[in-house]
Amino acid sequence: MKNSKEIMKRIYEVRDKIAHLTAERDEIRNRIHETLANAKSKTERFEYIRSEEHNNLSRLEHDIQISIEKYTSELRYKENNLKIAVFNEVVPIFLETLEKYKGKRYGEKTREKIANEVREKTGCAVYIFNE
Repeated sequence: MKNSKEIMKRIYEVRDKIAHLTAERDEIRNRIHETLANAKSKTERFEYIRSEEHNNLSRLEHDIQISIEKYTSELRYKENNLKIAVFNEVVPIFLETLEKYKGKRYGEKTREKIANEVREKTGCAVYIFNE
């Protein structure tokens, strides 16, 4: 499995791609809407709807929407993989740190020391509580 930094890099790439495709799709929708709004009669609107330009734009919009859905699915998959990767990277370090404090009572200061040490090593915040 890839490490969390590689997965995060891909997540950023996919998010950028989705944003770009969404903007492109919105631009096409606006073009279609403006053309229909500027038509002077129902006949002119009907002719535009039946025109090849409208068909091409509609087809392109549909293809872009499918791409957005594909990238959105990939994004969900990558986000889940990221959670697993971070868990696999952080838990061993957390357990190793807890092992150092094995004989001590887990008071407020000890919890803070453990949390700070794990944060320094992994960059992840840890919240420890007793129940």
